[in-house]
Amino acid sequence: HRVENQELWIQYHHNRAAILRKHRQFLKVLIEVETVMPWMKEEFKLEEGANEVLLLHGTTGVIAPKICHEGFDSRVENPDRKYGQGIYFSDNIQKADAYCDTDSYGLRHVFLSRVTLGVPYQTTQYLPHQRRPPEVKGEILDSVIATFEKYNEYVVYDNRQCYPELLLTYFSGEKYCGLC
Repeated sequence: HRVENQELWIQYHHNRAAILRKHRQFLKVLIEVETVMPWMKEEFKLEEGANEVLLLHGTTGVIAPKICHEGFDSRVENPDRKYGQGIYFSDNIQKADAYCDTDSYGLRHVFLSRVTLGVPYQTTQYLPHQRRPPEVKGEILDSVIATFEKYNEYVVYDNRQCYPELLLTYFSGEKYCGLC
């Protein structure tokens, strides 16, 4: 299901442009992620100069429609915030699927999302008290990339840095008869 939300798109587009302007002269480290195949860069017209990537965000069947209408929200309580009060993404479907639940129809929900990473802070340590990206040499960076565990995690702290492009809904593989 393609998400079509003009208000969210405009906010995302303006924020992406601001990050691109902010880093135009010195953004040299382009981030490569598992979820972006070469054809996707052209198909989705990703802005490489702002480190715009496609990442996965697993959620529940109750929250998925809210994300489609209101966007991602870093204020939503999550007890497993290893990198602070941000919005979490992965480039691995197994990691994203871990945040899903199976709804009453046996379905699970993952967003393929545009995420503007800008200049990321790369870490192998937990940052549980972050409310924004870390500051390095007097400059606040744009995101966090954590490579501490088995899967990479990508965190943004500004709701306008991510857009829910596609809602992927799939059968969990568990037996479901429709009557239970």
